[in-house]
Parts: sequence; structure tokens; C-alpha cells
Amino acid sequence: MIIKFDHISRVAAQEEYKQISEYLESLGYELLFKEIDKPNSPNKSKYLFYNNRIHNLYYYNHNEKLPVEIITYPKITKSYSPFIFKPETNQLSINSSNLSVFEILTKRKIDIQEGQEQIDIKGVLDKNTIFLGKNINQNSVWNLDNEGYCCPTFIVSKATSYHTYLIERKLICSEINEIEINKNKIFVFFVEGENGEVIEIISYK
Repeated sequence: MIIKFDHISRVAAQEEYKQISEYLESLGYELLFKEIDKPNSPNKSKYLFYNNRIHNLYYYNHNEKLPVEIITYPKITKSYSPFIFKPETNQLSINSSNLSVFEILTKRKIDIQEGQEQIDIKGVLDKNTIFLGKNINQNSVWNLDNEGYCCPTFIVSKATSYHTYLIERKLICSEINEIEINKNKIFVFFVEGENGEVIEIISYK
């Protein structure tokens, strides 16, 4: 079960952090916590273009919008972002030819609205419905150190159970690692969609 759509990651160079943070704060976002020189979990290395061993993270929350986690790396790529998120309207879309991985992940059906495919990716504890729309752009880069919005993170009730479920549905999953974020022990793994989508799954210990 998906408990919550925890956040969407926004990758940037460190020198761009101030501009992005000020923009989010102008929309009512607040910095909840930050971690500097955080080691990357071993299961993340496959999804990084550069050999980035550390990152900085800044978690911004909003009562009515999807939280944003700004992540800065020592080196980043600058190609077309796989996700498009508009914080001012809380609209999220993905550059992919289909939404099948999210259909499996959320256990919900794809809907058609005004000729466009979309799917509700709201967790049971999310206050607002969050729809993921589909764009088609095959130039997207799925590296987790690529500039822009790159990776959604979902909290599930139990990482090991969800890991088994996704593998049974023929999805590629990383190993599960235990890490500490904001003084909380969590289990984390990544799941891949058929078009290269990378999604982070976590559960609290």
C-alpha cells in the first residue's frame, strides 16, 4: 500500500540552490530539514551518471502542494528532465510513452481526460489528489544526477513486501538499503519502468 507521495526530487548545481529555494519559498514552501555531504546509498550508484559519492538535500514542505526535495551533487548532467512539475499549480507530468509502471505501483487504472492519459498517484495519507499526466518526449534522461525534476518518492507500509510485489510484476528493482534521513531509519530501493523511469520507494523502520 502506498502511504504517501512523499516528494519529487529537484536536482540542481549547488550554486543554483538559492534561486530555486527562494522561488519555492515565494509559493509558501518551508524548509523542514537539510543534510549536507550526505553519502549516497549503494543502490543509488547505478542511476547516477557521474561517480557522485555525496549529495546535499533540502526538504521543502507545503500544506497544499507536493513537497520538493532539492538535491545538489558535485557534478550533474544537463539534459531534458523526465518530469515536469509546476509548483505554482501542483501539476505533475512525465515524459514517457506510457504510465504502466505507475499503474502497477499504485494499483490504479489509467484514466483519460480530454484525450490525455493520467493516473491518480495519491497515497492514503495525502490530503489532495495528485494526478500524473503523460507527455511524449523520448529525449528524457533518467539519471538521478540530471538537472531538473527527476525522481518521485513514495512511502509504503513495508518496503520488503512492496519489493516482492513489484518483482512479481516483472519490474526491475534495486536491492534494499537501510539509510538514515532526518534522524529516521528508513529502508529504500529503486524501481525501474520499461522506458527507464526511476522511482524511489521507502518505508520507515
